[in-house]
Amino acid sequence: MSISDSVISALDNKLNLDDTFNFGCKGCGKCCIDRNDILLTPNDIYNIAKYLGRTIDEIINRYCDTLIGDSSRMPLVRLQSIGIDKRCPLLFDRRCIVHKFKPIVCALFPLGRAFTSSDYKTLNTEQPFYFVQNITCRGANTKTHTVRDWLELFNIPIDDEFHRIWTKAYIFLSNYLIQEEKKLTQNEMSLIRGGVYSLLYLNYDTNIDFLPQFTERFKRLKSIGQVIKK
Repeated sequence: MSISDSVISALDNKLNLDDTFNFGCKGCGKCCIDRNDILLTPNDIYNIAKYLGRTIDEIINRYCDTLIGDSSRMPLVRLQSIGIDKRCPLLFDRRCIVHKFKPIVCALFPLGRAFTSSDYKTLNTEQPFYFVQNITCRGANTKTHTVRDWLELFNIPIDDEFHRIWTKAYIFLSNYLIQEEKKLTQNEMSLIRGGVYSLLYLNYDTNIDFLPQFTERFKRLKSIGQVIKK
């Protein structure tokens, strides 16, 4: 699995933890409008469900749609935009209704983060890098922050264990699904993707810590994938 063009572009402008960038949110809500690209991790869905007092299924059915990644061939979940302005379904009166537990891509904005490695086995020691996304809202360039300060402001761990495990799962499962797609029928792939989707996203107990549940599911998926490959 090669590094994507977007990651290569970000590498040209990568930031370390103590590097600075300029941004100051004015609450205009522009970053939540005309969006159909806000992908949710299983942890995002868990956090939103717990915060709103709903089940995982209710959150996905009410606010999301599912798709297969064009290049990853992974089952993915994204927020389903609504209205003629294609706004985020969690936006009300220009304010996020889950602000304290909003999706990680939203909490990081205007930053993005990525790993350079395409081998999931090396991610135990690698640190992610950060980059500034394209900013077109009124908050652009009004305040100066370090990456470290921005992460602390939104309670994002510098050593984010879930991000590391999720990236490993994503790379492993993407490679696995791409290889299986070359050998299996469409119906067989639908069954496999359905199983991957269910284990990755559904039926978490929001009364129990998320990470142990996810880690155990990834172990099961990795074990199944390795058995099928033999």
